[in-house]
Amino acid sequence: MNAVFHWINDKEEALNNIYRALKPGEKLGICTAEKDHPFTAKMILNEVLRKAGIMDEGLESNAPVNIIDLDSLLKKIGF
Repeated sequence: MNAVFHWINDKEEALNNIYRALKPGEKLGICTAEKDHPFTAKMILNEVLRKAGIMDEGLESNAPVNIIDLDSLLKKIGF
């Protein structure tokens, strides 16, 4: 999952579905926004897109996680 996990509101349900779909030995990779350490380049890009009228405030992710949240969710699901 590349740059999508932070858009998912019900992360537990999503991870449960992924866990069920993976075959034994397959792996899950997650690259996501981290709520405790905003990515500066992403913030600059968002501002440029907003000023150009391409992106508005409503498109921001409202569900980022931090490493502790993600670790806890993954362990709870069984990863």
